[in-house]
Amino acid sequence: MPTKIPVTGGPGTGKTTTLNLLGEEHTIVREVARDLIDTQMKIDGGILPWTDIMTFQHMVHAVQKQRERSLTPGYVFLDRSHVDQLAYIDVFHSRHEEDDFLSYTRQLVESANYASFAFILDPIPPEIMEADPNYRVEDPQTSLVIHEALEKVYTEFGIELLAVPFMPVPERVAFITIETTKRVPKR
Repeated sequence: MPTKIPVTGGPGTGKTTTLNLLGEEHTIVREVARDLIDTQMKIDGGILPWTDIMTFQHMVHAVQKQRERSLTPGYVFLDRSHVDQLAYIDVFHSRHEEDDFLSYTRQLVESANYASFAFILDPIPPEIMEADPNYRVEDPQTSLVIHEALEKVYTEFGIELLAVPFMPVPERVAFITIETTKRVPKR
């Protein structure tokens, strides 16, 4: 059985870059939302989070569930998990109106067998984000709001968050590898 370890954080924190390097030695699951946005933007009338967030989030759940179903034993690092979707709902919608979505998400998380911990990447300093206008769509303030919402939602689910400091990517990967090995014996 795989040990599924979410890696989360606000937009522009370097999750994908970090996971790509982790993927050289471990199985990773790419970020579903990013892949769906790329696909849906090519479709006339595609479903996007900024036009229909709830339908988009249901699509993310379906694809995430499918990707997590066929994993092999060992450490598997997830570029976001089902939990992340609730943080995005909290920031860009009104979760209290979506009780069915919350219940469904809770069922998915409980059946997903995630590790009891997840990694949350500390935000990249604003001066670095602002130095490159093509860096991210989200501004540093929005990224911080999402980061805080992620902390809140993971805590609600009882998943311990391990903060990964801002540092060069190889050092982040080493930090994640060491902390994972301390918590989960290699299978």
